[in-house]
Amino acid sequence: MREHYEFSKMKGEKNPYYLSKTAVNKTQVVTLRLPADLKSRLDLQAKLQGVPLNNLANYLLTSQIGQLETLSVVEQHLRGKDIKTLKSNVAAILDKVPHKAEVPEWDRL
Repeated sequence: MREHYEFSKMKGEKNPYYLSKTAVNKTQVVTLRLPADLKSRLDLQAKLQGVPLNNLANYLLTSQIGQLETLSVVEQHLRGKDIKTLKSNVAAILDKVPHKAEVPEWDRL
């Protein structure tokens, strides 16, 4: 790893998903139409986890939208890139990883 990075040459981009502290604390009431089975499953999981249904739903929605946003950012960065070049770059990085002489049995392919 480099000891010094030249940040002045980097292109800064604002995070499109950043929410200010005031925006995070604001809530809105949303009505969702869920299949009865899904609602029952959510109720059960909330009970098993010992949390209110609303908290569980917020957690699940937040984690899922976070994954979608991450995937979207990765797709944007990869759009228009040459797969052969990407594979070559990854191979070059992996070639720099020191190899252990003995690999444990559980870790062998």
